[in-house]
Amino acid sequence: IVLAQTGLTFLSKLAVAVAFRRILTGVRSEVFDHLQRMSILRHHHYGVGDLANRLTVDIDRLRLAGTNNAINLVVNVLTLVGMTLVMLWVNWQLALIAMLAIPLFYALLHVMTRAITENARRFRASDGTLSSDAVDTLGAVESVQGLSLYRPLGDAFDRASERNLKLGLRSTILKSLLRQAVTIVFAVCVALVIWRGVLLVNAGAITPGDLIIFMAYLREGMEKPMVSFSANLAEIARGAASGDRLLRCLDEANEPADAPDAVDDVPTRGAIRFENVCFRYPGGPLVLNDVSFEIAPGESVAVVGPSGGGKSTLIALLLRLYEPQSGTISIDGRDIRHYTRAALRQAIATVFQTSAVFAMTVRENLALGQPGATDRQLDDALTFAGARTFVDGLCHGLDTPLAAKGGNLSGGQRQRLGIARAALRRAPILLLDEPTSALDGQSRAEVEAALRSMSGDATVLLITHQTDGLNGFDRVYELRAGTLHLHTAPARRVA
Repeated sequence: IVLAQTGLTFLSKLAVAVAFRRILTGVRSEVFDHLQRMSILRHHHYGVGDLANRLTVDIDRLRLAGTNNAINLVVNVLTLVGMTLVMLWVNWQLALIAMLAIPLFYALLHVMTRAITENARRFRASDGTLSSDAVDTLGAVESVQGLSLYRPLGDAFDRASERNLKLGLRSTILKSLLRQAVTIVFAVCVALVIWRGVLLVNAGAITPGDLIIFMAYLREGMEKPMVSFSANLAEIARGAASGDRLLRCLDEANEPADAPDAVDDVPTRGAIRFENVCFRYPGGPLVLNDVSFEIAPGESVAVVGPSGGGKSTLIALLLRLYEPQSGTISIDGRDIRHYTRAALRQAIATVFQTSAVFAMTVRENLALGQPGATDRQLDDALTFAGARTFVDGLCHGLDTPLAAKGGNLSGGQRQRLGIARAALRRAPILLLDEPTSALDGQSRAEVEAALRSMSGDATVLLITHQTDGLNGFDRVYELRAGTLHLHTAPARRVA
């Protein structure tokens, strides 16, 4: 019997663990996919640390709540029901007295689990905020060290940690109170059973042995399942708070859906037209006010202006990261909302101020620009970007693993990899968002040379705060206070 019991216990725990892990692995993949497509504005609302926390810690809490408590919860319910029936058969009077604990137990669970769930929800939110603060600080570690910001940022983190600690302690207190309250409720019922049982013994209705046997059933069949049940339910309540955070995340809107009449045709000419475009960020002033301009296929146009003036918003709107409040943006004569996002973005190659480099090999980083690219295509892209020499100098060439955010590369090398990745697309439109502003003179010259060789016949839109070095552009516009003007001033650096 013991061999059978241990074997079945092992198999049941293994089966539940495998089932929950597989289910939650699927959930994690679904959440990750949703986060990639979630509206940019919602990303800004939550913060990177909080979203990462939901993807890892909340999923793990769900797994623990399920694997550690699911079977125990079922077993305790079945034990409680089964032993209640046995006690009714042994002595119905004493059993009815013992059953007074059940409604009290239910009421207690109802009140306490709600408090535990609400506190767990606040605790998980605090965890997310703490993670976001940590990610923001560590992501700007150069500034933190360079400006000696250890103390103010450390103090702010300590205050957030203290709030998190208080919520964690409250969670522990509530869980302990539930267990002790269940013990007290059961103790009252035991006292009543003993009182009635002694009266029955004195009256000769039952023997002392009957009372002792009944008390053994009561303790093993009701007290232990109730105490264990309350502990399981408290853990499940805490897991439910994590589940609620995941559901709230999944309920957040993705990028607006493609229009029903959106086409999969990839634009090929590269003609760009902004017509009376107005845009504001939520709660902010107009960033673009009635902006209109055109870029013919193959033309190069630069937009200059002060930092924060809305220049980069032009690129964000072209990529449909945001939607304008009014006006239209068209490519090749068709409103960009009538292209599917996949088709629209396939026609655009973008080089940002800081190129994203991921913790994978050089080859894998480049292939993100064009999945399935051949080695010949990769070599050509590296040559276009002027990155062939430095990649060949890496320890394993194209197969060299890169650190997160390209930490083992210089700024210029990261930008040239970004240019090579964009060059793989061979797209008719090239968007450049301050691609050299963070580079030194030599790196800037190398990157500019790479961009010139890459642009070819593509339609080019450059966003920059500098007016020098723009002689090769067909037109230069200046964006100030949300309004676009043709720039005619002599070459100079804009504030």
